[in-house]
Amino acid sequence: MKIKDKAYLNWIRKLPCVLCNYLPKHCNYCVLITDKGNQYCNIPHNIAHHVGDGVHSRRYSDHWVVPLCDWHIYSGKATNNCHQKVHRHITKYDKLLRSKCVQYRSFYVKKYGDTFETI
Repeated sequence: MKIKDKAYLNWIRKLPCVLCNYLPKHCNYCVLITDKGNQYCNIPHNIAHHVGDGVHSRRYSDHWVVPLCDWHIYSGKATNNCHQKVHRHITKYDKLLRSKCVQYRSFYVKKYGDTFETI
């Protein structure tokens, strides 16, 4: 069973990066494919990084996510972003990221209630 939660993912993306506290002020690198053609996303956001061991290349539940900055990739500094840092040093950050997942989820459920669906 996999848990999908679009509302929670959107909320997570609006939070500052869990490692460097970076919060984008604008978004000019995400291209959305729409029925009117390609358009730039105008909502500032970080990425929602799934934390945990996905079995057979499957992502973990959408409740196990943290916000990580990825913008350095688009500014030409691909090795300095927190998303890449976590992938290079997963054992160093694993405990912190898991505890942040629990904190974020607990806060979200208290404020907004559960918004998930199971697949």
